[in-house]
Amino acid sequence: SVRSVVFRGGLELWFQHLAIWALSLPVRFGWVRSVAALAEPLRDAAEIFRALGSDRGGMFVDITGVYADGARLRVVWTLIAEAGDGPQVPALPALCVIHALLDGTLTRRGAMACVGLLDLAAIEQQFKRFAIHTSRETQVLEREPLFQRALEGFDQMPAIVRHVHSPDPASELEGRVDIDGAETWAGRIIGRLFGFPSSGRDLPASVTVERDGDDEIWIRRFGPAEFRSRLRAGAGVNRAVEQFGPLSFDLDAVASDAGFRLAIRRARFHGIPLPRFLAPSTIAGASANADGRYRFDVLVTLPMIGRLIRYVGWLKL
Repeated sequence: SVRSVVFRGGLELWFQHLAIWALSLPVRFGWVRSVAALAEPLRDAAEIFRALGSDRGGMFVDITGVYADGARLRVVWTLIAEAGDGPQVPALPALCVIHALLDGTLTRRGAMACVGLLDLAAIEQQFKRFAIHTSRETQVLEREPLFQRALEGFDQMPAIVRHVHSPDPASELEGRVDIDGAETWAGRIIGRLFGFPSSGRDLPASVTVERDGDDEIWIRRFGPAEFRSRLRAGAGVNRAVEQFGPLSFDLDAVASDAGFRLAIRRARFHGIPLPRFLAPSTIAGASANADGRYRFDVLVTLPMIGRLIRYVGWLKL
C-alpha cells in the first residue's frame, strides 16, 4: 500500500551543501550535461575539511498514512549515532539475522527480499551496545483535505474541481497545456530557477496533487519540464500558502459554483516579507469546462520584469 518513497541525503558542513548546489546550476540550466568528471577532485577537496566535521550522524523516517479506522497519522522515527558509531548502523540488521539463524527463530532460507524478516524492535535492541539512540513521535492529522478546510464554499464548486482537490492520498490527472514563457531574458532566468517550462502549444500535461501530512504537494509536468510546490493552510478562512523552496506566497482564495481563484497577497523569502516591487503577482483559477474536465489558467508576472509564465489547459482523471 506504499504510494511513494523519497530518499534524501545531506552533508554536515553548510559550505559543502552550498558548493554542491552551485555545481548543480549549470546542469539545471542545460549549459553542461553532467559534472561527474569533478567527482574525484571534489572527494579530495572534501578530505581537506574532514576535521571540521563531527563524529555525530543521524537519520529520520517520516511516514504519513491512513490507519484501518480511517485516522490519518504522521509518524517520525529518528536515529542519532554519536562517538563515530554511525557506520555500525547498516551492519546491525545483518547481525540480527545471524543471531536469529543461530537460535532458530528464523527458519527461512535462500535469496529473498529482506522486508519482514525482522521487526524494528530486534534491530533497536542491537543499538544498545553502541552510542545509538532512537525516538518516535506520532501526530494525528486532519481528516479533511486542505481545500475543504481552507475554502468557504468548497461544496459549491464543480464536482471535478472538488475531486481533484480531495486527494486521498493523491489525485493524478493528464491532459494538454498551452504555455507562454517569460517575455524578457531576466524573466527567463527567474523562470528557470522555479523550474518553469518554455513556451509551447498543445503539450502533454500531467499533474499530481498529493497529500503530505496536512499539506499538499503539487507536481506539474508540462512537456519535458517538471516543477513542484507545497501548499498549506493559511491564517484564517480563504487563505493558503504556497511554497517554492525558500520562497513562499500568502494567497487569497475564493471558491464559487464556477470553481476557485487564487491571488498572491504577500511574498516571503525564508519567512522575511519581500517589498512589493520584488513580489510576483498571479491570477490563477480552476473550473470545469464544457466537457466536464478540469480547466486551469495561471498567469505569473513580476514588476518591471513582466510575464514569467502563463499556462492554460485541461486535465482529466
